[in-house]
Amino acid sequence: MRSTIILLGVLALILASSYLEGLYLKSKFGYFEENLAKIIEKTDKREDDSSSLRELLKWWKGEKLVMHAFVPHNEIKDIDGMMVKAEEFIEEDCFILASAELKKLLDLIKSLPENYSFSFGNIF
Repeated sequence: MRSTIILLGVLALILASSYLEGLYLKSKFGYFEENLAKIIEKTDKREDDSSSLRELLKWWKGEKLVMHAFVPHNEIKDIDGMMVKAEEFIEEDCFILASAELKKLLDLIKSLPENYSFSFGNIF
């Protein structure tokens, strides 16, 4: 009886932490997605918004230390690479290439919370 209660407690703890992890990822990537969409909009208008991109990159560098616990390292590395490439394209006035790189990044950012959320499909 006692071991069953402990087992159920541990299971409840795992479920709760998984749910909270999903909320955390959605909030952080939601912020990222919102700011990235603004940068894409300006880039599509051929406006230099490298300062906003640098600010977002600075924010991301602080957040990615925690994200390593939740998101695979390869995807974090991909995010870093795409942001740096886009910044270089904007600085060289290659707005079409920058926009394409940022849109790829936006798709990745949108998919990550869903891929690692607590859902039936991700469990089985």
